Amino acid sequence: IAEQCVAAARQSNDVDARMEAHLLNGIVSCVTGEFVAAQRELDACVRIHGAEPREAHRVLYGQDAKASALGWIAMARWTCGQSDEALAIAEEGLAFVRDARQPFLLARGLAAVGFVRVFRGDPQGPGSPLVEAIALCAEQGFKYFHAVVSAFHGASLAQSGRAAEGVAQMQANVI
Repeated sequence: IAEQCVAAARQSNDVDARMEAHLLNGIVSCVTGEFVAAQRELDACVRIHGAEPREAHRVLYGQDAKASALGWIAMARWTCGQSDEALAIAEEGLAFVRDARQPFLLARGLAAVGFVRVFRGDPQGPGSPLVEAIALCAEQGFKYFHAVVSAFHGASLAQSGRAAEGVAQMQANVI
């Protein structure tokens, strides 16, 4: 279906649809373990998007395709052994949405940085991107994403030697 979306978007000549189709195809490739193909698709999304924010796209699709793609690229790069590059790319995605009007864009950007830091085993203290994302999700009522970010925060706590607290964090946020 993701590949069909890319083909349909190419035929329609709709730039926003092409970005979203490449994003979708990249995400599908990522979650099926095809990390090199994922990066190609996600890079295409970022390239089509360009350097400037696209407010109309953000409103129409409820997300920022570039920031989302950068978050997924970061996770793919980490999986391919490029840990430092992964963190830099996640931070680039966060910087791109730091001033966005939609709170979910910021929550997603913060989470991407936090996820990569968990993958890397980096210690994360009270002011970490995950803690900031959790607070934003709670404030805005993003229940599902709150649970996802809380699971990563729990993993981070466990990594830092606070396993019981980490497990409690995960269990408290099951939806």
